[in-house]
Amino acid sequence: MVLIAIVNQIENDIITISISLRRNLVREEKRTGLSVRTLLRDRTDLPYGLTRRDAQRLLAGIIKTAPKAHIDYLTNLWAGIADDAGRITSDGVPVVWTQKYDEHFIPLTRTMIYQLHAEMKRTGMTPRTFVMSCTKMPEGLNEAFINDWLHARRKIVSQAYWNFVINELGNLPAKSDAPTLPVNRNRSQNEVAGRPDYRCISDDELLALVTHRDRTGMKSAALLKSAPDKPSNLRAETVKAWMNGQTRSADPAMLKYVLNLYASLPDKR
Repeated sequence: MVLIAIVNQIENDIITISISLRRNLVREEKRTGLSVRTLLRDRTDLPYGLTRRDAQRLLAGIIKTAPKAHIDYLTNLWAGIADDAGRITSDGVPVVWTQKYDEHFIPLTRTMIYQLHAEMKRTGMTPRTFVMSCTKMPEGLNEAFINDWLHARRKIVSQAYWNFVINELGNLPAKSDAPTLPVNRNRSQNEVAGRPDYRCISDDELLALVTHRDRTGMKSAALLKSAPDKPSNLRAETVKAWMNGQTRSADPAMLKYVLNLYASLPDKR
């Protein structure tokens, strides 16, 4: 009964689409940069009988009459949308993003993403190895942010975060000049027999260790000689064996301690 009442109401409220009314709808489509099909995509509150196809035919002048509820719905929906909401710049960034944010945030453009990919490829870095190799990171910046930038999962970025990452990458050597991993690594080993508390040292972790060693000029013996709060069973020979590939596993707590210790040291002069 309810459905019949709705249909009867719609049939009794049909209006003729005048030229001026159609022009107003087309003007809204152009103002927002959103086609009527895009406007109605994924909408769950469409009036009964309104479809994306019919709305498109209405604006094209193919449909001459329509329920007033449909016209009111389209008019009100477009009225609540900002100018240029559906348009993008040549870099693929929505125009509204470039108008909305101040100097602390900037749109993440295609050019910036290409630049980041190029720097990661040049240096042989991944977001994880980059974060591990940094001595000081801006508060709040982490591996997840950089991953999101690389995969265009964010529309805007912090200007400070972006400048830090690009400047740090720019100061790193090219991959051909970067430390290489030992060839005797067993990458398939996940844990050590008889030592469930140990785990395989990942390539990212090993690269971070070697990069820090070369950056600081500090070998394992000198590193641990006067290290504060050093684990009692952590020896320089162990750390050296990690870096030359002779030992492929480690206590995660010890590995983290050494990485943090290296990260706290300045570059060699």
